[in-house]
Amino acid sequence: TVRTGNLSYIWQYGDGTINKLFNGDHSYSSDGSFLVKLIAITDNGCRDTFEKSIVVTPNPDVLFDVNDYSQCLKGNRFITNNYSTYTGPDTLQYYWDFGDGNQLTGKDIQYDYNDYGIYDIQLMIESETGCKDSLVKQVEIFSQGISQVNLIEDSVCLYNNIVRIGNNSRIIGDRFASLEWIFGDGLNFVTQSRNPIDHSYNDTGEYVIKLITTTNNLCK
Repeated sequence: TVRTGNLSYIWQYGDGTINKLFNGDHSYSSDGSFLVKLIAITDNGCRDTFEKSIVVTPNPDVLFDVNDYSQCLKGNRFITNNYSTYTGPDTLQYYWDFGDGNQLTGKDIQYDYNDYGIYDIQLMIESETGCKDSLVKQVEIFSQGISQVNLIEDSVCLYNNIVRIGNNSRIIGDRFASLEWIFGDGLNFVTQSRNPIDHSYNDTGEYVIKLITTTNNLCK
């Protein structure tokens, strides 16, 4: 302030730029330590200077990858690889959001989804001074079929035996591309039909019948 007359102002920001406005808002294009000066000049050329050092810290640069962006529901496990960089002095915090209501912290994470669908995985990194960066990547969980066998009869005579096997398998969000019947006697049969199937055994014994269903996305 000055008792009489007017003041003019010069802001020097320490990065080679100046401002002659009353308010000295300024954005820096790089990080570092800068000496900011405010010079007040009266109509008579009298000057006063105020100086203050400020530190501009860099933002983190977020970059990550996952082991496989499309996985079957059964046994899915997303393993992150965090390639983020930061050149500042601060300690960083890592916040992961998996798009299903769950969040975790840590530089690298392993995560399993409980349901099929498309999800956004977001990594947000924040420094101690509040500098942030974030990145989102999309992953997909394929629907998993449930294989189920229904035996019409579980005990038959050897002579002219015919074992009829029903298929009660079900799936939501996809379709079965193939069904592989394994009869336990060394024989198997692959089909796309979900209808019941007949099989005859050539010898007495106890056999375990297995059905392996494969979806269009190759989930078994």
